[in-house]
Amino acid sequence: MSSNFSWFLRFVIYIPLTVAILFMVSYSYLTSRFDKNFSECLQKVPLNQQNVSAREMTSFVGCLKSKGNFFISRMMREERLYQYTQPKMQCELVGKWYVSDGYQEYWLTIQSDSRFFTEPLRNAKVQNETILNKGIWSSADKQTAIQFFDGEYFWPIHEYKMNWLSDRHFALVNILEDKQIYFYRNSSLDQVCSNSKNITKSN
Repeated sequence: MSSNFSWFLRFVIYIPLTVAILFMVSYSYLTSRFDKNFSECLQKVPLNQQNVSAREMTSFVGCLKSKGNFFISRMMREERLYQYTQPKMQCELVGKWYVSDGYQEYWLTIQSDSRFFTEPLRNAKVQNETILNKGIWSSADKQTAIQFFDGEYFWPIHEYKMNWLSDRHFALVNILEDKQIYFYRNSSLDQVCSNSKNITKSN
């Protein structure tokens, strides 16, 4: 085997393999370090999941950042937790949606105060419907969505990329999974939101 070919094999096989191993080791270290910081910050800033104030969450995130480093913060983006107590809402999302999630189908209602709840399709016309899930929906822009479910802890964060397929139809793409959830508007757009969109288009 020639010397040049040997070096070629090292470049093609060993270098990418080394990079992959270093990445996995670094990722494992950073996540375990973050988990440790998270537990320590919960002891320092105890949070009642049912009643967390914006001030408490600011202190908690500040604790995480002080215990972490540049690489941990870049990977975990703990500042997203601010949206748990100060959620953002795009007016185009407010309303009732038909949701197709694989083999599951249900209604989802997003309120202007960022609260959301889901209901089974069969009870769509019945008063006092059965609530499947409820929680907080936060979208700082029209391309991202974060869901915090009642009864679940606020970490890990359920974050999605939003792909708008039309003005009444979008898909949520799970950032960590190869999965898409489709949403179809079932209610009319809020008039104030509709008017603001028309003004934007005219400008």
